[in-house]
Amino acid sequence: FTVFIWMAYIRKRHTYTDHLIFSFHNQSLLFILLILSLILDTVLDITSAGIFITIFSVYLFLAMKRFYGQGTFKTIVKYFFLNTIFTILAVLAVILLFTGSIFTY
Repeated sequence: FTVFIWMAYIRKRHTYTDHLIFSFHNQSLLFILLILSLILDTVLDITSAGIFITIFSVYLFLAMKRFYGQGTFKTIVKYFFLNTIFTILAVLAVILLFTGSIFTY
């Protein structure tokens, strides 16, 4: 996924490692928010995943805008492009995971 971020911001002065750290930071925040959502869902018997995903989506947009220093329009275009790529990669990973588990058991 970091390769796609690097390609989207190829003209920026950031190195591949900068993009990798940015990606790790955002993924860590996503997992922390999903863990908090799971805890709230278990304790309060509610469904809060949508709220936390929305919070993460806004945070990611603002983080991209600030870290890469581009305007709102360019950030929106790259935000949707990168999220589409991430979704495709996540679906492929889940398919591979399920395929591997079928052959394992």
